[in-house]
Amino acid sequence: MEKLIIVDDEASTRHGLKVCIDWEKYGIEVAGEAVNGRKGLELAEQVRPDIVLTDVKMPVMDGIEMAGQLKASLSEVKIVFISGYDDINYLKTAMQMSSRRPCR
Repeated sequence: MEKLIIVDDEASTRHGLKVCIDWEKYGIEVAGEAVNGRKGLELAEQVRPDIVLTDVKMPVMDGIEMAGQLKASLSEVKIVFISGYDDINYLKTAMQMSSRRPCR
């Protein structure tokens, strides 16, 4: 079973993502939640998730910065960004981060 963590500053969004999707049906275990990118990094280091579902814009550390640091330490992690913002620059940066492959 793959492990997923959810990183979002909105408690209602985290809860909705956790309970409104039948993750087990897809072979995914929700292994934890975090309220910002810094907490998400800490959780990822502990849990070693296969997938990180994260908001783009959050206080303390945003999802884009977190993704960059995650890719450096957990190169195989898949990152899925979610956002209510319509800023095209965030979208472009998020897409670059999620598709970045580590150098070997």
